[in-house]
Amino acid sequence: MLANPQNLDIGSLLQSPSSSPFALALKASTYVLVVPNHRCSIYTRLWCGYEAFRAHEEGKTVFVARAPTGKKMMVVVLWTTLAGLLGFLLGIFCWRFHGLYLLLLMLTVAAFSSVCIENQTWRRILNGIGAFMCGALLYHWKVVIPFSDTGLLPMLTDVGQRLLLASGILFFDLLEVDRIIGQSQREQAKQLSHGFQGSIEYATCSEAADTARILQEIGERTSDVDYAIHVLLAAGMSTPTLRIVARAGVDISGAGYTEMAFPCLDLGPFLIHDLVLLVKDVLLRRCQRWIPCLVSVCARLLLLFCLWHSAKDERCFILKMMSKMIATLQVLVLPTVMFLQLTAAETDGVFYTITISIMLMHIIMVGFACLGMRRLARLPLAGPCMLQLFLGRGHCSVASAAGAAPVYSPDMHSSSSDDSSD
Repeated sequence: MLANPQNLDIGSLLQSPSSSPFALALKASTYVLVVPNHRCSIYTRLWCGYEAFRAHEEGKTVFVARAPTGKKMMVVVLWTTLAGLLGFLLGIFCWRFHGLYLLLLMLTVAAFSSVCIENQTWRRILNGIGAFMCGALLYHWKVVIPFSDTGLLPMLTDVGQRLLLASGILFFDLLEVDRIIGQSQREQAKQLSHGFQGSIEYATCSEAADTARILQEIGERTSDVDYAIHVLLAAGMSTPTLRIVARAGVDISGAGYTEMAFPCLDLGPFLIHDLVLLVKDVLLRRCQRWIPCLVSVCARLLLLFCLWHSAKDERCFILKMMSKMIATLQVLVLPTVMFLQLTAAETDGVFYTITISIMLMHIIMVGFACLGMRRLARLPLAGPCMLQLFLGRGHCSVASAAGAAPVYSPDMHSSSSDDSSD
């Protein structure tokens, strides 16, 4: 709107909305940033509705501006880190503690639940518990080593595993950051919907002539614009891909919010850990172990490549997909580690099985990342269900994947030309 000279008589510039300075500036842009306000939705104003119309017609990616959250992030990161330090100190004082498997179990439950549930209070509690358990495990950890490791290798393995536990505290810090960002974006969406009556046909202009000209230009495409706005309110972003996915019956609530914790853990500490294992196994000529480890490393690098080159909406999808897949992998692997802790078993077979599982999971993640949301939504039967499980949280994810009515049904509005094209 600031492309229009606000302090001049601009009546002559607005005779045709599509040729106004505002519309021309929007056409030249790549993205559209929507800034909510506390008083009412901007979509109660018809010029803002016209902005949504132009963005929809030209296939622009629309974002919602987010209020600064730096102070909140610092506070939650501080408290979560303190929980980890408290766990470490209690672990030192309770040096005779024999319930290590309980700590591992609680750590697994906390991490998996935090990435799946929606309730903000429970997520905060679970993240604090998870950081506390990581701190406690740092002292009580019994190194899990392959039977064939001798000499200095067990000591190096011990150091590596304890560093992974230390990074677990940072992981729960990132889960808290994800929670704050998601909460902030939902608040902005709430402001954006305040007073919006569901359609731009109820929006107004200060000049009746502008109202007539804008509505005449939009014509019968009002429902498409309304749909794009509803997608923006639900997902925090509006793109042609998200509108297609919504019409496929997928609940896209929060689909535009990034989740960084699990991907950062996998593409950071775990990737470095696997690179060290790869070098060690290559030097020791353990082909049966370094080959799957190499495949896992290459798959992670491919995921990084996909994240770098994907559009914003697809990047959010890849991050959410990775979060759910890595959380599932954790649920499968950590009980095995728990068994090794309880039995003090040291077998190469168990390590090989874990390595193969990690490799297969990363290959599957690369496959989903290459498919993207559009192709995944088009897969018969399982496609929309899988996409829903990746994008959703809590009961909404399970209910929609099971066939419950989505937030936006395919026949809610008529489809538009830009949404039906690849």
